[in-house]
Amino acid sequence: QAAEHAYNVIGASIPGIPGLIMGRNESLAWVATSLCADVTDLYVESFQGGEGNRYLYGDDYVDAQTVDEEIRVFPKRSHSHRVVITRHGPVIYRRGSKGLALRWAGHDTPNDSVGCMIRLGMARDWDQFVSSLEGYGGPSLNLIYADVEGNIGYCAAARIPVRRGCDGSLPLPGESDAYDWEGYVPMRDMPRALNPEKGWIVAADSRVVAGRYPFAITTAGDPPARQARIHELLSSKHVHDVRSMRNLQADVYNRRGDFLRRELGEAAASGKAVGNRLGEALDIMRWWDAMADEDSVAQSLFSETWRVLTERVLRHRLGHGLYYQYLTSFRQVNEVVESILREKRHEWLHPSANDFGDMLLQCLEEAVLRLENRFGTSDMRRWRWGALNKLDIPHQLGLLMPLRRMPGLGTVECRGDAETICCSLPESDATVQIKARSSFGCLHESSDPPRHYGGNVHAGTVLRMILDLSEKESSLWCLDVGQSSNPYSRFFRNFNSLWRRRDYALMAFRNEEVSKVTLDTLRLIPASGAAEGGL
Repeated sequence: QAAEHAYNVIGASIPGIPGLIMGRNESLAWVATSLCADVTDLYVESFQGGEGNRYLYGDDYVDAQTVDEEIRVFPKRSHSHRVVITRHGPVIYRRGSKGLALRWAGHDTPNDSVGCMIRLGMARDWDQFVSSLEGYGGPSLNLIYADVEGNIGYCAAARIPVRRGCDGSLPLPGESDAYDWEGYVPMRDMPRALNPEKGWIVAADSRVVAGRYPFAITTAGDPPARQARIHELLSSKHVHDVRSMRNLQADVYNRRGDFLRRELGEAAASGKAVGNRLGEALDIMRWWDAMADEDSVAQSLFSETWRVLTERVLRHRLGHGLYYQYLTSFRQVNEVVESILREKRHEWLHPSANDFGDMLLQCLEEAVLRLENRFGTSDMRRWRWGALNKLDIPHQLGLLMPLRRMPGLGTVECRGDAETICCSLPESDATVQIKARSSFGCLHESSDPPRHYGGNVHAGTVLRMILDLSEKESSLWCLDVGQSSNPYSRFFRNFNSLWRRRDYALMAFRNEEVSKVTLDTLRLIPASGAAEGGL
């Protein structure tokens, strides 16, 4: 809260940056998810000779800019690194006379992202909210809006390149301007909606525009499973409250798991003989409610069976190397496998199977063997999903070699998977997200599987927030860790136990409520003679 109440907000910020990325003030509230926009392109530059820094543009070779960066290496001498910069950006890869230059929207100036975050908190209505985003150049966001008058809205915030003749998914020839960006999509043309007819807005990192939108935003949004499930739950009743939103955020219904459960049931009903172990696994799948809880054995069976199915459907057609490149570079692999399973096209059938039902039973049988080996027991009752789906929460400074002993929050079991509302992504999925959402995917040269393919959790829900703009103080929130990164602070892990229990803390906003829960107050007082005009 600023003096004279010009700036009175509560919410979540990015450490070190003033302003909130999501939160509320007296008049409105906003939250954010990733727009997953592709704001980078790679250009293939042709250099003169093997080692020179002159590159082809048009019919002539021109000089690239060079910058010598000094990288200080503790505790000894510094390291000097020369960066070669073409008209498209820094060269990030070079082999002989060819190089890849990175064009990134974040390199362009001016960039008033910090000012935008501050102005969001000062907005009082929809028009002010949208206009506050002028000049934003930070990470691409879906911003969802609601105000005390009952309005809801959506606005994309990003610098979306206006591309010519391409969608940015492949490296482009750099010797001409035929594929250069033509600036950025104007704010007035960005995806936007106010008070849609259906009465709600969902943005779960999936595509937010239809094919008719004239500008290329992304080719690699998240699969639609989470978004579809949210739509399903919102449409299931006419009136929602804080309790129903809590249930929605905790939902771990696995749509793809439910689909595979039905397919396995049909395969088992076809009359094929099955052994005792396979029969036990089929019984577990048959009675599964498709919820990916920590104690679910069926979720473990589904996850491993789907992994075996993906291997058998794709690897024998793509080959070992191409299969793993495909697996680690594209977000829609599961959609492809499900489509193949639904259409049952014979060319995708594994040579060892007579039909798709036979192949599914083979996959489940192989999954049983793998899980037995992984858990070290044949007792399926002990094959809990939480034992496979674990999240390690280290201290961020503990990732650095000299500070490896910095205490973190330990290892916790997680519910859900990559496609449930309450999600938990294995390292393989998190890596694919980073690579597939930009043009970097083409740089992947490894033919090996990810280090923890389908293993420990690498990403998931960090912040849960339910904002209620009614008169009563019922807004809730919860972090996965604590409000302080100091291991000796009482706030180091103060939210973690709530997060594990899927519980929340009261998000007090009005002064009388804030005073009841305040433990400490930090007051910032400008120095005498400080420049006026701030908050």
